[in-house]
Amino acid sequence: MNKISNIKLSIVGNGKVGKTTLLSTVIQNSHPEYLHNINKGYDTTKVCKEDGQEYNINLKVLWDGDTYFRPNFYSQAEVVMICYSVVNPDSFNSVLSFWYMDIKKHLGVITKVPVILCGTKIDLREDKETLTELKLKDQLPITSDQGEDLRKKIRADVFCEVSSITLQGLNDLFQHVMKTFISSGGLIPLEKYVPKIQGKTFKELLKNQSFDEVLNYIISKKINIFNEIKKEEVEFGKEIAKGASGKVYQGRYKGRDVAIKVYSKDNPSFSIDEFNREVTIMTLLDYECFTRFYGANKEDPNCPFHISELVKGGSLRDLLLSNKKLELTYPQKISIAIDIVDAMSYLHSLGVYHLDLKSGNVLIGKDLRAKVIDFGTSRAIEPAKDATGGMGTVSWMAPEIFKGQPYTESCDVYSFGIVLWELFCRLEPYEGIQPCTVLLMVLNEGKRPLIPSDCPSDYSKLMKACWGDRPKKRPKFKDIHTTLLKIQSNLNPGQLNKSKK
Repeated sequence: MNKISNIKLSIVGNGKVGKTTLLSTVIQNSHPEYLHNINKGYDTTKVCKEDGQEYNINLKVLWDGDTYFRPNFYSQAEVVMICYSVVNPDSFNSVLSFWYMDIKKHLGVITKVPVILCGTKIDLREDKETLTELKLKDQLPITSDQGEDLRKKIRADVFCEVSSITLQGLNDLFQHVMKTFISSGGLIPLEKYVPKIQGKTFKELLKNQSFDEVLNYIISKKINIFNEIKKEEVEFGKEIAKGASGKVYQGRYKGRDVAIKVYSKDNPSFSIDEFNREVTIMTLLDYECFTRFYGANKEDPNCPFHISELVKGGSLRDLLLSNKKLELTYPQKISIAIDIVDAMSYLHSLGVYHLDLKSGNVLIGKDLRAKVIDFGTSRAIEPAKDATGGMGTVSWMAPEIFKGQPYTESCDVYSFGIVLWELFCRLEPYEGIQPCTVLLMVLNEGKRPLIPSDCPSDYSKLMKACWGDRPKKRPKFKDIHTTLLKIQSNLNPGQLNKSKK
């Protein structure tokens, strides 16, 4: 008999959206005649089954206005559900303007907890009295399409709608809770390689050691922690990209479409030690805003390769500069920027700097989700070497790099400022100007890409802060994340569908 597993479901949302009613309905298996007043300790448990496995879903509601217990409430969550009433537009608007930011604030950008967006009181959508009250306020019920659009904006895992009166959608809701919990890796491991170092996982080691300490130990001891893939397990397809370090092919591995990066022995800067370092970092950095890493092969030290998730949308650079331009709305651009910041915040939280952040190193996948790539080898490059040998990315390089100053996290922030400009303008920075001229313009004249007059002031202000001359004055990525969320929540109706070029 399978052991019953527990799932902690934390429920948040404005007052009077039906959180208490939902819990009372779960307790009584019908709509209650009497509703409890919500309080700090209000919770209940529902037993559900998925694929033959039983789960105790512990539902706990955040008391409205409770700030003291809020950090502990979120820290215990294994799945978070944000509720709004479909007949209360204010509660719907609060999801983006408050609750999404509140979750990010308390969980941080590096903690991945599945999020379910739930519209309640759907039985009142056609209720005449309710519709009359809404009409007096010049409002309408929130539609399912609006709910799904909001899910995409806040990047929730699931959107659903329920009624505690008719019980419509309740069974589906708990199925969603179990499935998002399982797919997040909370109970049943996904099919992925989990390395052990000294008998411990990477996350366990990070409790007492820094990322650098763990990485240096692995490298110094020449430990292969990555999944070693045999060449006969891989099916090579067409070439999809080419760079100084090698070529990237589309292929198949264990039934999956994958990207295969093959390193070239003709690259003068290539070394097997740098390859080992890169694949070690890629193995350790398991996060949703990076491509999933499957493993590597170095049987032939002159031609090693590694395999990662294939993101079929191509690079952000391709998307922005393609002749067949997909129209991007301003909110979509903000969402892409937030994804990039999520990835960079995670890197910096571990003491890792990307050092080559640009639109070409960001892939765009499903629902325009962004994933940052190519952060392994760039970290190992010396400043002097990068300033002269990496001329292809001069446009994104912080001015202090060319002055021979040490790399800091502010270098990545500067690069992100240029990416923000690319996102808004859909142009090449310093287009048509030679790299050496760009270098002199940036260093001697303080030049930056020209910001269009129609760029929103808050977006423009953030760009300028990121690419400022003084590294210590540039914002941290966690602050950039907060700023972008505020920009996102303050979008007016005219900006929601406005696209740039």
